Amino acid sequence: MKRWIPLLVFCLCALPQAALVAKKLSVTLYFPDKDANGFQSEERMLLLESGEQIERAVLWELARGPETKGSSKVMNKYFEPLSVEVKRVVYLNFPRRFYEKNRFGTTGETFLIGSIVNSLLELPGIEGVQFLVDGKVEEAAFGHICTDEPFWEKFVY
Repeated sequence: MKRWIPLLVFCLCALPQAALVAKKLSVTLYFPDKDANGFQSEERMLLLESGEQIERAVLWELARGPETKGSSKVMNKYFEPLSVEVKRVVYLNFPRRFYEKNRFGTTGETFLIGSIVNSLLELPGIEGVQFLVDGKVEEAAFGHICTDEPFWEKFVY
């Protein structure tokens, strides 16, 4: 046992410092209320690993669903984005299957897009959200609502 202690200390010291750093961050997520009459906000504390994109973490938390009573889940099926590019606009590049598995009709689509857009627009420095399908802009990625330009404002329902 004693001969393993120096090896353990060496291994811990040899790890890059970035690998040991995690960041706690409070975010505001938006979910539809249970009657689909509007959005409810929910504060959630996230623990981000070094190098983890906050935008991806927000999407994952939205997929997990609300923790607050009276709110509804917005995604049937979650697919990891192919890429998430962040400038002043967040470019969410999802595979086509994400859009196909999350078709709800106009009201459901409004709440899905609105939950994503409203939650991401709460992040510092984010001014818009653009949806991409396999790397390309489409007129109505989810079926009804126009997605060929970034969303610059929060959804109000």
